[in-house]
Amino acid sequence: MGIAAINPKNIKNILPKRKDKPFSSVSVYPADLEFDVQNPGEIIYIMMRKHFFTNFPWVWRAIVVILLPLLLILVVNNLTLEGRKFLLEDIVSKVSSTFWLLALLAFYSGVTTYIIGNFLNWYFNIYLVTNERIIHIHFKIFTGKMVSEASLEKIEDISQQIYGFFPSIFNYGDVYVQTAAEKARFLFKSVSDPSWFRDVLGDLVSLIKAGEP
Repeated sequence: MGIAAINPKNIKNILPKRKDKPFSSVSVYPADLEFDVQNPGEIIYIMMRKHFFTNFPWVWRAIVVILLPLLLILVVNNLTLEGRKFLLEDIVSKVSSTFWLLALLAFYSGVTTYIIGNFLNWYFNIYLVTNERIIHIHFKIFTGKMVSEASLEKIEDISQQIYGFFPSIFNYGDVYVQTAAEKARFLFKSVSDPSWFRDVLGDLVSLIKAGEP
């Protein structure tokens, strides 16, 4: 679906009120948000992250790994060896308690690093819509970040796609933006309420092209 044909009067018609909550997937007029390539006078209208449900795969894996030691204890305590019970105490008694403590600390430190890393990747991997451009700050905690952008004036077409069971249930999907610059395509991946976002972005582009502030 293309850019909205009706040109709204001003930004307040498009985004009438502020919506900004901690850890939200969508913030309108986000408070106290700045970015390092922001131009003087550039206003952030919308900040978006991937829908929170997209964290489910790594959260599920983390839960399984956290419970893994308990599962191993239950399995080992139910094993038999040479016709007798193969008790966990038989293993523990042969290795010092310090070793087991360090092993558990190392194991759960790795799990904690995995959880924090994935959460930060989600939290700081953001899409911005300003009064000048759209921006994707692609953040990876261990590899750095990449910034891509496109001017609102160069946007030619906006479309959306919701594909799959969970995206349909939780209302998130991809929004594709076609720009005039070498027919480049800009992707907002797994964003909340893609229909709303597509319409708002289309109205903003119409407003900018009409010469409105």
